[in-house]
Amino acid sequence: MEQVQWEDQSSQEAGARTGLHPFLRGLLETVPPPGAEWPLADREQWLETARNIFALIHQDPGDERNNAAAAPTPSRPVEPQQRAQ
Repeated sequence: MEQVQWEDQSSQEAGARTGLHPFLRGLLETVPPPGAEWPLADREQWLETARNIFALIHQDPGDERNNAAAAPTPSRPVEPQQRAQ
C-alpha cells in the first residue's frame, strides 16, 4: 500500500493545528469554492463519502452494527439433517 505524502510542510502543520482527521481534511479540500458549479450527483457522492468517513473514524453507540459485533449471538439448536430416501 502506498503511503500518502503531504503536499508541503505548511499543509501538514495546518492539519496538526486543526486536529482534523486526515480523511476529513482531504474531503474538505475537495469542496468547490463558493459560486462554482457542483452538480447534485457530485454533492450526493461527496455527502455519502463524508458519511462513510464518519462511520470509519467514529463509533456510534446506537449503531446496531457496532452493538451486534459486541453482543453474543443467540444460539439455536442444530436440527439433524434428514437423509434422502
